[in-house]
Amino acid sequence: GHSLADVLKLERLRRLKEYAPLDFEGKPGDVLSGCSATAEELSAISDPRERALRRVAKAAHHFAALGFSATEAVTATVATVQKAVEDFERTVGKPDGTSLYTTALGRVKAAAKAVEAMISLDSFGTNQLAELCYVMDDEGGILSQKRAASILGVEPGCGEATAHAQVETRYRAVLSNLA
Repeated sequence: GHSLADVLKLERLRRLKEYAPLDFEGKPGDVLSGCSATAEELSAISDPRERALRRVAKAAHHFAALGFSATEAVTATVATVQKAVEDFERTVGKPDGTSLYTTALGRVKAAAKAVEAMISLDSFGTNQLAELCYVMDDEGGILSQKRAASILGVEPGCGEATAHAQVETRYRAVLSNLA
């Protein structure tokens, strides 16, 4: 026997390790999302600190955690990644002792480390991955057949074998280098 508080704490730690949204508590009314916070959602938050924390809390990928737009992510350099971390730290200010702040800062620093490593290893592959991440965000986490065909450069309804071959050509080698 564990208490309910122990179970909830363990579940939150599991979600943090799995890169789940930081603000999801599993309470009635909470909604998980397969995509990052939208610009509209973030612009509705007037406090810059809260906006930065929400952006990181809802980030579905490293580029969103760093606050990059799709264009910025595709053209990211090590210098822009480092600037993104500095901007986040400046915006959120000094540590306030909350787990959201601590975890968000850790996630931003981990995202920076990962993106810097990707850029130094394969900048073209990083660009392709950034493009794919933002397409996923645009589509709500699940690509439509038309959008998937467009990003792969095939005709909608082309068949599984053709789509799979294009995924192999376009992403497999690139992503295996980044792994």
